[in-house]
Amino acid sequence: MGYFVRKSAKGFRVIEQTWTPKRNESVVPTQAYSTLGFRPDMSLIEAKLRASQLNKQNIIESRKIIAVAKRIQDDKETQSAYLPQILTEGFEAELKENYADNPERLDNLSKQWTTVKKIITELAVDTKNFYAERQRFFNYYKSKKWSPDYIKKLNRLLNLYGQYVAKKTGSYYQDIPKLSPIIREKIIELRDNTPGLKTAADPLEWLDLKNKKSTFEHESLLNQWNWLFIGLWFGLRPKEIDSLKNKNTWRIETDRFHKIEVLHVYQAKLTSVSKDKRWKPIPVYLDEQKEALRVLKTGQFKRPLNKTLKRFFDWKIETYSPRKGFTDLMLERGFDLEDISIFLGHADISMTWKHYKNKMAFKLPG
Repeated sequence: MGYFVRKSAKGFRVIEQTWTPKRNESVVPTQAYSTLGFRPDMSLIEAKLRASQLNKQNIIESRKIIAVAKRIQDDKETQSAYLPQILTEGFEAELKENYADNPERLDNLSKQWTTVKKIITELAVDTKNFYAERQRFFNYYKSKKWSPDYIKKLNRLLNLYGQYVAKKTGSYYQDIPKLSPIIREKIIELRDNTPGLKTAADPLEWLDLKNKKSTFEHESLLNQWNWLFIGLWFGLRPKEIDSLKNKNTWRIETDRFHKIEVLHVYQAKLTSVSKDKRWKPIPVYLDEQKEALRVLKTGQFKRPLNKTLKRFFDWKIETYSPRKGFTDLMLERGFDLEDISIFLGHADISMTWKHYKNKMAFKLPG
C-alpha cells in the first residue's frame, strides 16, 4: 500500500494505491486527510513530502510484520521438534484433570507452563537430555534473575513434563536436580545486587497498621484497612481473605475445653490432600482477633491495591505483608512457633521458620 499526491484544480489530491488482490487506486476523501497527516492548505511539495513519509513508515511496518511472522514460524518449528503437539496437549489435559477442583492453582500452573515451554524452546533441549543439560538450565535461570522459589516451581514442572513424556514414550528420564546451596546463594546475591528488582514484601506490624487507621478512615478506605486487619490477626493469604466473602470457605466452632471460638478457613491451594483436610484452625483468643472476627462477619472488607499501600506506608508493604507479620505478632503474644505454623496452614514448621520468622526479632522470658 502506498500514497501518492497529484496536482488538481484545488491544489492537490491524495491517491491510495493497493496491490491486493490486484493493483487498485482510490481517491482519499478530504475529510480523511487529518488522520493521515495531510492538510487542505498544504502546498503540493508539502503534500508530496508527507506522502513520502507515510510510505516509508509503511515499509518499516511491513518489515516488522514479516520479521514477526518469521519468528513465529521459527518458534513453531522449534516447538514441534522439542515440544511435540500430541505430548504437550496430553500433558496440559492431565494438568487440567488433576487440578479441576482448584482453578486458582491451575491458573498459576498454566502461567508457569507457558514459561517452561519457552525455556525448552529457547534452549532446544529434548526431555531425555534435561539432566545432562542441567547447567544450561541453571545458567538460564541466573540470566533471568528469577527468585529461587520461582525456579523451584519451574524445575518441578519441567520434571513433571519429563516424567510424563517418559511414561508415554517408554523412555528413560532423570530429574533436573534442585538448586545446590552454592548456586542458590549466587542467585540470591545476584538479585540483591540488581537495583529495581522485585523482592519479597516486608511484614506488616500491628503498631504501624493501628496508627494508620485514622488516615484510611479520612480517605474513606476503612474497608481496605479492615482487610489488612483481618489478614494480620489471622495470618491469612491474600486470596483466603478475599474468599471470606463466601461463607462456604470459613466456619466458627466452639472449643469447649478452652472456652473460645475457633475460626476454620478453607485452604484452596492445598491440592495434594483431601478436601476435608484443607481446613486450618485459628483460635480466636486475643481481643484484637475477636474484633477481627466481628469485622469478618460484617463483610465490610476489601483488598487494597499495592499502589495504595505504597502511598500509605514508607516501606515495602504489599497485600502479602499482613501474613508475613503474623508469626512475630503471635510470638510476641506468647504463642509457640509450632502452633503458629498450624495457624498459617504450613505442613512443615521449617517453612514458618525459614520464610515467616524475623531472624532479628527476639523476646525475653516472661
